[in-house]
Amino acid sequence: MKYLTKDETQRLYQQIYNDTGIHRKRNIALFEIVKYCALRASEVSILKITDYNKSSKTLYCKRLKGSNSNTIKIVDEHVLKALEDYLEDRLHLETSSPYLFLSQKGSPISRKQMDFLMKSYCQKADIPENKHHMHALRHSRAIELIEHGFDVNDVQYWLGHKNPDNTFKYLSYTSCLQKRLFNELARLEQGEYAERFA
Repeated sequence: MKYLTKDETQRLYQQIYNDTGIHRKRNIALFEIVKYCALRASEVSILKITDYNKSSKTLYCKRLKGSNSNTIKIVDEHVLKALEDYLEDRLHLETSSPYLFLSQKGSPISRKQMDFLMKSYCQKADIPENKHHMHALRHSRAIELIEHGFDVNDVQYWLGHKNPDNTFKYLSYTSCLQKRLFNELARLEQGEYAERFA
């Protein structure tokens, strides 16, 4: 499984935000949403404007590959700003397309185009070539949520996994739960030691 380290993620997003092209706002919002919601590239292309609820700050994510669709609340102000900055421009485009992220031709952004963007930004950020895939952002988000201490069930919901085994595979890539286990065990054993010699 390929995922980005914290440093690699920071370098990648620095390159995305440094983009000066005409699609800068779209690309920033796209990459922020992809990682935050742990979306597959194919799931990004089917997002619609109506999937975003501005008042509740939620995004409905239609999951593919037999996963559970879910609604994600955007509590990260950074991600929220990126999306709403893009939407200001997106809503003024002369197009009847219902899709959120569009190509230059006005069609839903393709997986091929997202792959091209990811490879381009990763090269500029000096990220190892074997991580130049959009799916690495989904894996990175899963690891990040676990490192933050979220329960496996919460991570399963966030990623839309039907099978919990698909979520448990991430545990071998993080030492967070091991640290919590050892700390809790040490706390319990210290209590038992104190009682035994009281």
